[in-house]
Amino acid sequence: MTPERYARYDRALGAVGCDLYLSASSADIHYLTGSEDGNAFVIYRPGDGPTIVVRPGGYNCTGASARAREVVSFSLVDGPVGELTRQIQRGRPRRVAVGPLSGEIGQSLTARLSGAELVSAPRLGRDLRRIKEPEEIAALETAAACVGAGVEACFQAIRVGVSDYEAAAAACAAARRRGADTIGFLQVKAGPRSAFPDAEEIGRLFEADEIGFIDMGVRRRFYLGDYTRPFVIGEPPDQARRLVEVVDRIEHEALTILRPGLRCRDFYHQVRQLFADEGYLDAIPHHLGHGAGIGDDVVPLILPTSDDEFLEGEVVCVEPGVYVPGVGGARIEDTVVVRAGGNQLLSRAPRVGRCPAAR
Repeated sequence: MTPERYARYDRALGAVGCDLYLSASSADIHYLTGSEDGNAFVIYRPGDGPTIVVRPGGYNCTGASARAREVVSFSLVDGPVGELTRQIQRGRPRRVAVGPLSGEIGQSLTARLSGAELVSAPRLGRDLRRIKEPEEIAALETAAACVGAGVEACFQAIRVGVSDYEAAAAACAAARRRGADTIGFLQVKAGPRSAFPDAEEIGRLFEADEIGFIDMGVRRRFYLGDYTRPFVIGEPPDQARRLVEVVDRIEHEALTILRPGLRCRDFYHQVRQLFADEGYLDAIPHHLGHGAGIGDDVVPLILPTSDDEFLEGEVVCVEPGVYVPGVGGARIEDTVVVRAGGNQLLSRAPRVGRCPAAR
């Protein structure tokens, strides 16, 4: 991987007074080594490069794809702790920064390692990966294009009498044809069911004159593609149609507010106030968005309690929504690169799907 990536970890470890980093995060593994197999452990020692400790079944794949100092496997009989202990003790570290790792393995290592202090650092890698390199932005844009293909296929599949299962299947197939490695999550729903923010498909048939939305997330070469689009079938009642119109307008306005240096909590409250001014006092009953990158890199989370500030060059998803029981729900989500001179939009599917009511 690039020397600059190693240098970031070197600086971060020096700042916390640690001379080694241990993590079971697939994002750390992919970012530091490019390994296709993220089901492993990575040990990073400044000046020495990363070592991967992997289960026997993943050894060949990891060895073929990873750019690491060394790839070693542990015994299925003994488990990973013994090999991790041996690898960590090389160089006799005094303080070990520990990223995402199971509590059981952490406790076992604490008992075995003598003369080394384990220091919890769950966000070290995530924070270092927030600002994206140009090739990462290109990868995220490609992943977003996979979602866009799925969204447009979903819109084309939606007709009165078609089930949400069928529309979801069309979305999945199109995203995979465009290059998605996996479908991480998918929600397609309409009518009163779209008022449930996290509900999934149940085989419900689309009806005339209702609203709904599709929320889709994929992985392509480790990177997340994720956005949401509402759709309108026929001519919904004014109350339902207004939901879509207001969310469309306010989400667009939110993207003009978003800027480097703005605190997540302040951004959340500003956008929520825009909805309150329109009469939707209970809008955004979930986070307003999250970071996007490798795997589970969702820092920052845009919550009313978050003091994180947006950074120049990071990629975030912004997803305001309004849900009215008995009427329906609407959500629009875009993936954007935060820029001081104007945010760069990576998600490009039509903002609202227009689906005919005819069967």
